[in-house]
Amino acid sequence: MRTRLEILEAKSGRVHTTKDYDLAQEKAHETPEKLTDLDLAVLEFFGGEHQSAHAHAAREQALHPTVEAPATVATRGKDISEADVVLKDAILALSTFTDQMNERNKERNAKIDALEKKVAELEESTERRIAHVESEAVSYKGVWDEHMQYNRGEFVTCGGSMWHCNASTRSRPGTDGTFTLAVKKGRDAKDAQR
Repeated sequence: MRTRLEILEAKSGRVHTTKDYDLAQEKAHETPEKLTDLDLAVLEFFGGEHQSAHAHAAREQALHPTVEAPATVATRGKDISEADVVLKDAILALSTFTDQMNERNKERNAKIDALEKKVAELEESTERRIAHVESEAVSYKGVWDEHMQYNRGEFVTCGGSMWHCNASTRSRPGTDGTFTLAVKKGRDAKDAQR
């Protein structure tokens, strides 16, 4: 599965490096309102989802400020500013988001592990099947000779017909069960009888 950065790089035709990451970090700290989606993707790829989420929140706060003047709110006997409340809410939301992303990543990793296991099983199965087919390859030994030993899987010609050897033998094809008729002798052509 491609990352958001890989998708954006495919569109732009440019590969991003750690230098781009450093520039995006600098922009996130100094001028978060100028962060682009590509900057956020670079931060996510090189710095992780937490850093990208933090930069995204900073960009949103810079573009759409929600706190005009800090007001004091009494909470559990302590005075805290409205900005502190907003900050605590943002931290809680970010923590919840991080937990959700971690859960999604666990699910994705489990799916990837299952797929990798299935691919390994298929590769192993395919290799066994190829080895089996190669070991059972057709081997034509020519015209049957009573002095030759024939092994399972070999083919011979005898009396104009082709025979498959079922087990190691020296017997003549058709005399016992060690050979099976594969191709029966055809009739001679009319011109051959003249």
